[in-house]
Amino acid sequence: KVTFTVGAEHKRFEHVPKNILCVRREYFDRMFRTGMAEGAGGAAAAGGAAGGAAGGGEAEVDMPDTDPEAFQCLLDYIVTDEVSFGGAGATAEEARRAFLTMQLARKHGVVRLELLCLQALEGELLSPASAVPLLEGACAAGDGAGGDGGAPGDGGRLFSACREYRVAEGHAVAEAGGLEALRELPVAR
Repeated sequence: KVTFTVGAEHKRFEHVPKNILCVRREYFDRMFRTGMAEGAGGAAAAGGAAGGAAGGGEAEVDMPDTDPEAFQCLLDYIVTDEVSFGGAGATAEEARRAFLTMQLARKHGVVRLELLCLQALEGELLSPASAVPLLEGACAAGDGAGGDGGAPGDGGRLFSACREYRVAEGHAVAEAGGLEALRELPVAR
């Protein structure tokens, strides 16, 4: 078993079975089987204060640059092979969680989860309230104009979908306050 401490607030995900992570994801298999500090007890093996596997405790992996809700979605997907973000009428917060999950899936090479997030973001999660924040996120993540149209996420699919939505639903986006936020974005300049 392993414990992950995630995000700036160090949310703990305790007693996660390593065997499920290793069987389902090559990234975690390499992490725990190739001599990385996390596989031998995390912080303890690296000279930290936390108890590690070598001392009889669980390995502890610190992931300070990861969103806890996105990490929970990743873990849920690894175990169940399913993901849900609330469907039609979803909030901008659910769109944010889907976007962060998509980025985390890309980082860990979980291509199907990345595609499921992208489909949700292009579909039911795209709303007047979420269009501009998603446009900004896609641009900041390097998914903006200028992509090569190749693999998921790198060709600007989300950027294009948000831009098209903003044009088609301009009045609704304006009512949601999105146009004011859009003026501040570097991509708008």
